[in-house]
Amino acid sequence: MLFRSLGLNQAEQAFAGAGAVINATSAGLSGDGGLEVPLAATPADCVVMDMVYKPLRTPFLAQAEAEGRRIVDGLAMLIGQAVPSFTAFYGISPPSGVDVRALALKTLGLSERI
Repeated sequence: MLFRSLGLNQAEQAFAGAGAVINATSAGLSGDGGLEVPLAATPADCVVMDMVYKPLRTPFLAQAEAEGRRIVDGLAMLIGQAVPSFTAFYGISPPSGVDVRALALKTLGLSERI
């Protein structure tokens, strides 16, 4: 089985073999709270992502990084949606050579430090 749904009381069990853990909730949007989950139970090579992109570094990602896990911020997903959205909206591909991440960070008033 590739996917299964478990309650938070079963998080350690679920995380034990996880290749990725993704926060798809609004927890962390304010930057002052977050999910209280046992990320230490994840394997050392587990990737942890938070779909939140403002703030760029959420408490969830900070916890994952403290556990030594590779982290991916929500801006990566937003940018991943930007190219096909631009193409669908304008009927052409976006210009090449544009650093979309840098533009998004500037527009959102964020720094690259994650």
